[in-house]
Amino acid sequence: MKVFFLCRTGRHTSLLAAALYLGIIKNRTGSTGEIKNTDLYSINGFDAGDNSVAGKPFFVGVDSSANEVYTIGVHNEGSIMVRAANDFISLMGIERGEWCVVDTSPLTSGWTTLGYCLKRVGVKSLARLFFGMGARREMAGLLKLVNEKRKLFGYPKSA
Repeated sequence: MKVFFLCRTGRHTSLLAAALYLGIIKNRTGSTGEIKNTDLYSINGFDAGDNSVAGKPFFVGVDSSANEVYTIGVHNEGSIMVRAANDFISLMGIERGEWCVVDTSPLTSGWTTLGYCLKRVGVKSLARLFFGMGARREMAGLLKLVNEKRKLFGYPKSA
């Protein structure tokens, strides 16, 4: 199976969700969101690239059941992309159990969005601060989403 996590850039909220899903990074204090910026930037690809990477799948890793996990940047079109991807994959004759598309965009915090804006205007150090604040704000929702997907796939709750 292939699992695709979507967000605006494919390198922030969706990548954090993918890293939690794969166990690359763990929330050390339950659902309180205590994650450090050093933890975020230890995730391969976190905050890498610019708008040109949108729409391109980014390989994150393989889970314990050999499912490939990717992220994709979809700008502000997460819900449309989920529907389009599901319809396209069905048209290709691929079975439903062979793929999963997860939109993390609704969980993206205002802090993360502010980080995007700051990065685009070249204030990268301040953008990093806001990405960290955003990740902490998003953590509880992402943990819930990731654990729901793990349960759906029959995996133990481990994020």
